[in-house]
Amino acid sequence: MARCVRSRENWFLLTAFSVGGTEILTLAVMMEQLKLDDSGVMSAMVYICSLIGVALMGLFGSTLLRALTGRSIGIGSGMGCAVLCIIAINAGGIWAGLLLTGLISFLGALSSPNITSTLSQILGADRARGMARYQSFSVAIAVGSPMIGAVMISLGLTPWALVLASVMHLIAVAPWLRITPPLHLQKAESTSFWRNASIGYQCIFSIRALALMTASRLLNNLLYVGLPVCLPLIIGAMRLTATEAAWTQASGISALRLGALCSGIVLAFALSKKAALARFLPMQAVACGLVAVALLCVARDPMIVIAACGAAGLGQFAFRLSGTTFGPAVTPPHQLAHVILAGDTIVRFFSAAYGTTLVSIVAVTGQPALTLLCMGILTLPAPWLMRPAIRAYNQTMENPPISPDDPARPTLAARS
Repeated sequence: MARCVRSRENWFLLTAFSVGGTEILTLAVMMEQLKLDDSGVMSAMVYICSLIGVALMGLFGSTLLRALTGRSIGIGSGMGCAVLCIIAINAGGIWAGLLLTGLISFLGALSSPNITSTLSQILGADRARGMARYQSFSVAIAVGSPMIGAVMISLGLTPWALVLASVMHLIAVAPWLRITPPLHLQKAESTSFWRNASIGYQCIFSIRALALMTASRLLNNLLYVGLPVCLPLIIGAMRLTATEAAWTQASGISALRLGALCSGIVLAFALSKKAALARFLPMQAVACGLVAVALLCVARDPMIVIAACGAAGLGQFAFRLSGTTFGPAVTPPHQLAHVILAGDTIVRFFSAAYGTTLVSIVAVTGQPALTLLCMGILTLPAPWLMRPAIRAYNQTMENPPISPDDPARPTLAARS
């Protein structure tokens, strides 16, 4: 039985290739936007459109998770993303690129929680090790794929880069064809559409600690949404050639992911030795984000931009880890997936509005980095808002379930 589970887990790792396909498509669209608008404004809108796509799926994604099997969602979303990558080859113009980015983010917003839920069922009580392995594999793909895409785009092989992105999404579909439906069958419930869709929102607004965590996420996104929105604006202001801009953009994205990977390795080791250190995660998130923005304020060279993205990656991983660590401590277990979708919807709508406003302000001031620094200062209260959730987490660590093999055991590794 253990060998069967390990085989399923190894095969399921292929679903992480969807991350690489999306990264390459997004990079290709952003580079096309820079060609059509060298100011970087429309390139910045690519990220905003991806936020809108995620937010729109969050409006009714909870209902789809209840009504459809994980297998049908995995196959449908993967095939849809593969088709979008092929369409992007012949879809020219600014608005076509923005629409494609929004659509692929829309499908990916449903695919991500579905993958997490199904992998958790495959792993059972061994999900701590398996989830850590899957996340590491996903981050590695997210680091390498933008660089591969940048090489192909700089060589004038953008259509082939999009073909590669499509193939990566098709590879991600393969595990769903092998997994048998009974493993992850989800029973459709006979409740109304709106009742299903509102479950997560009811939890967030009725549980004080969750509401404060959501407010903390909104504040942190002033940094971690503002940075990728402003990055093409900063690169555009440096007046680089098209090839240099493509490399700087791709290297910045990879540095962001690489910083997250390094942060994950260090934090995994440190927290395994002393779990109480988790309480510093919210402070690390804000501190690293502000350091990154400060570096961008003095950026005159692509290497400084890349270093700033690396620093942002260190903070971004801490930001995400704090949510996955403390969130389950204050969320009813059977409603966790719905709360994730609802929280993502709230945060993404806010982030899309914020990103659009930020681009408008930069258009007036002409100072993307300084504007982002001013907005980033508003994130300083974010760690304080996490205190109720941190206290709840500490209580669960002090009084864990009796059985160490209980799948519901709130270990830090399982949430990482």
